Amino acid sequence: MSFLLGHLTLDLGETAVENIFISDFMPRANGSFVKVYLLGLRYAKENGINKTNKHIAKTLGLLESDVIAAWDYWEKQGIVQVQKEEGGEDSIIFHNLKQLYIKNVYQTQKPKVRKSFAGSMSDPVVANLLAQVDFYMRKTLPYQQKQDIIQWISDYNMPPQVIEEAFYYTTEMKNIYNLKYVETVVRNWALEGIRSLEAVEAAYKKNDMRYYRFRKVMKAIGLGNKPFVQGDFDTIQSWFEDLGFSMEIVLEGAKRSMNIANPNVGYINGVMKNWKEKGIKTIEDIGVLDIKEKTRSRKVPKGFHNFTQRSDQYTAEELEAIARKKRQQFRMEKDR
Repeated sequence: MSFLLGHLTLDLGETAVENIFISDFMPRANGSFVKVYLLGLRYAKENGINKTNKHIAKTLGLLESDVIAAWDYWEKQGIVQVQKEEGGEDSIIFHNLKQLYIKNVYQTQKPKVRKSFAGSMSDPVVANLLAQVDFYMRKTLPYQQKQDIIQWISDYNMPPQVIEEAFYYTTEMKNIYNLKYVETVVRNWALEGIRSLEAVEAAYKKNDMRYYRFRKVMKAIGLGNKPFVQGDFDTIQSWFEDLGFSMEIVLEGAKRSMNIANPNVGYINGVMKNWKEKGIKTIEDIGVLDIKEKTRSRKVPKGFHNFTQRSDQYTAEELEAIARKKRQQFRMEKDR
């Protein structure tokens, strides 16, 4: 497919858009936000023409709140600055994306040095990254492409573990098996200062809560590197959206998989449904339920059916104290 420009017969003006915006920022943004950015860019390049958010909303057929949300989004992406003005509309300052890229990503003070492939593979962390890349891409990548991936570590100042997460997100979640697209994700994270798994998780939590839940729970179960399965994703979402459990309770449920040989989402789903039927709403409720079930499972020795085993009975206050202790233990383990 070819893309060509027709002959100019009437000049009605034009607005130049940087390719960095088109390739790196536009694909993952809300369509309405892209419209707001482009129209605002046009106004900025027309000698800073003054237009209100209300005018932009009317022009684009949007709500004014959508326009405000768009500016907030682009400011968080780091490509505009919303400057507050007293007694009037905010000013929107559009950053030069080439300068932004050079400042945050490209290290001009250091010459680009490519390490030897053999030398890089001597690092077990890098070797593991490339092995995982082959797994996620569903094929063995050629030497040159693997050399390029190794180069991302220095070019974008990005740890191998974060690059691996970019491959997981792109292939397993987006179903995109394009190396250039993965590099775009890595580059965008570099622009946003995301250079650790904790920062990636925080970004997921802010931008995609459903995916954040999925990744956090799968890691807690011990299935962080399992290929994406839509059924697992939907089941995990149901624990929050249908059963109404908090992340704290779901993670406590995930710990129950430690007792089985092959941890899986189906097993935890059974635990979650059982807790819902038993009216579980807090960590304390789980502690009380555990004590009751342990007490019920104890067998009374033959010949003592008429003997009340008072040591197996707890008062409500004792059960509450045990549950409180269990909650404190859960929090201590969570903060480690």
